[in-house]
Amino acid sequence: MIKQGHIDPVWNSNILAGLKYIRRDLSESKNAGLDIYHWNDINDRDLYGNQIALEVADDFAQELFWDSDPWPELKNKFIVIHHMRPGMIQPIHGDLYRRYSKTNNVDDIETIERVLVFLTDWQLGHVFHCADRSYDNWQAGDWVSWTGTTPHMAGNFGSAPRYTMQITGTRQ
Repeated sequence: MIKQGHIDPVWNSNILAGLKYIRRDLSESKNAGLDIYHWNDINDRDLYGNQIALEVADDFAQELFWDSDPWPELKNKFIVIHHMRPGMIQPIHGDLYRRYSKTNNVDDIETIERVLVFLTDWQLGHVFHCADRSYDNWQAGDWVSWTGTTPHMAGNFGSAPRYTMQITGTRQ
């Protein structure tokens, strides 16, 4: 089930620019991405070359982003910030959550929920699709969530960075 909503931003662009991002390139080797993503066609990585990448920050204080947790019902949260530079893409895929499932003893990945929070306002060229929906014109604080292996994709075909927060958790 796809859900969406909005939280009031308490963050700003200075916070986003000040985080330490590490490039996670899913096309550097034949095994790249296998721990995280289920690709519709495993050969897709070869089609997209080095454009399949994200820069990820996972060492930050959550208090920089909200005063009180907007998703208290999600347990065992894992939170990262994605910085997608212009030209980077995430082709259509469904997440397998292998590392998350192992760390949190989750047997059924369909019980895992992923929340994507848009940290900046939409700009021309920023793309997000989830299941059968396309999203644009979002405002900072808008969010979309889904469960399990729901297919989704993202890209930055614009000229400004695209920042999102990815929250993974389980509902118990």
